[in-house]
Amino acid sequence: MARLRYLQNARTGTAGTISKDTKPIQFYDDDMYIYASADGVLEIVSDTTLTLTAPTINVTSSTVTAYTYPISITYNCTASNVSDLTITSVSSSTSGSVVIKPLYVDATMSATGGLGRAIEGKLLVSGKLGDYGNAIKGYTDLTGGTGCAGLVSAICAEMKMPASTALGTHTVFEIELVTPTSAVIQQGTGANCTSFIRARVSGNVTAVQSFNDYGYLFDLQGLTSASTDLFDGCTLKCAISSTKYYLLLSTATASFTTAYPIVTTYAGGTAINNGTLATPIAMTTTSSDRVVISFSTTIPTDYSTGLYAYHVTAGDAPAGGVQGVVYGRTTVKHTIQDAYGVRGRMNFAPDTPVAESANLLVGVMANAGLDNAGFNTTVADSIKGLDASVTQTATSALVTGSIRAIYADISGIKVDNSGRTQGVYIKQGGGGDSYPDYGLFCHLESNNLLSAVIIKTFTSCVAPVGIQFTADTGSITALMDFSGTATYFIDLNDASGAGGTITSDSGSAATTWKARIKVRTDDGSDSWINVYSTSNE
Repeated sequence: MARLRYLQNARTGTAGTISKDTKPIQFYDDDMYIYASADGVLEIVSDTTLTLTAPTINVTSSTVTAYTYPISITYNCTASNVSDLTITSVSSSTSGSVVIKPLYVDATMSATGGLGRAIEGKLLVSGKLGDYGNAIKGYTDLTGGTGCAGLVSAICAEMKMPASTALGTHTVFEIELVTPTSAVIQQGTGANCTSFIRARVSGNVTAVQSFNDYGYLFDLQGLTSASTDLFDGCTLKCAISSTKYYLLLSTATASFTTAYPIVTTYAGGTAINNGTLATPIAMTTTSSDRVVISFSTTIPTDYSTGLYAYHVTAGDAPAGGVQGVVYGRTTVKHTIQDAYGVRGRMNFAPDTPVAESANLLVGVMANAGLDNAGFNTTVADSIKGLDASVTQTATSALVTGSIRAIYADISGIKVDNSGRTQGVYIKQGGGGDSYPDYGLFCHLESNNLLSAVIIKTFTSCVAPVGIQFTADTGSITALMDFSGTATYFIDLNDASGAGGTITSDSGSAATTWKARIKVRTDDGSDSWINVYSTSNE
């Protein structure tokens, strides 16, 4: 029997060693062979394993490389920058419609209840990695080009939803962090930081700063703004467990700026907290005002409110109370020019002076109401529309200046308003069903007080009237009503005694009375009230 030791083709031309038709060349037995199953199709068949061993194995295909069954590649990789499988593709295509895909995996799931992944990468670490490790990495190198006409990315994730009602949970990009029983997550940043997403920009310092100046954290496209939408003008909707939350968005840098209201439904403690009494928010300024909250209002059709705080109690609080919807507290520990606990300022100032109109201009408005119709209300102290108090400890001496619980200054009025300017205006109106008892009530308790009311002129001011009583349409029953005990009806001890002033010691009947008090009668002439030295004259 003749044996074929080897096949050799040393001839040139089209003639060579040829296996005609589909006849196979067999190895070991008839289950392993090489043959041409058809014109242009060469197959290598092994009933158990096909092993290719070489420093480099090249698979070159001009169209598609198809594998019918799973392929397993095992390689003990210890050298630097060595890959188990390398696919190199070079394309000079200029077509805007042809997509170059060096590696394309097409997986079809046609049955119900199956689980599948088109591509899965697994990095099993049994030691300690060096600077980095990745199960999957996408890298797009544009340094040799000029970018793109549209969109370019390192990793692209797209998902096409069902053409019917979408059942189940759907997400374009899924992230899951698995923690085994013995895992210990360190609390820190940088080297010891554990997070779902880490984003970092690196490279040339100038280019990094350029991205820092003009880049974005993320870019959302295709959304419209409407109520309950993912994007609702100033919020982004997200889900944590089974609860919907909304991330706040600002329309300006270095501040929180929004054209939408800020609402809190917090039921306890401090609703908006920028610090505590021990560690307040740090705010430093050396020359200009520091604006914490700024509001800009367009032309309103109704009342416009810059900051609206609405406080509603949920139950009785016999041992506590309501501190107020707005509470201002300022503690000054150093020399200062001015300090305010709460300050309100209203300035009517058009950009271009022009004839305007207004119904009411108020710097600070305070109102307290009682609305408990049909039931009695017990108030231990009082209901106050405005409560102003000043305290001073026993050893806190005031060297200069004055202490005033309420201070009204109208010296800035530069126009004669014909009697329509008042420093303090008290209205006791309401008609017949109103009971405004006293317009001004002075509660006196201390023996150290000097006077309940004082009217005093400064500089060279000449006041025409100290107290003026005017009854335009109605009438005043008594200008003054006194009950109780008093030493004097009026004390004129420091009044001037020369003629022409309020009192006089001279006159033809000076021997029978002590002094005279000057008054003006209804005809406009000067007259005098005689004051006697004894009560029985």
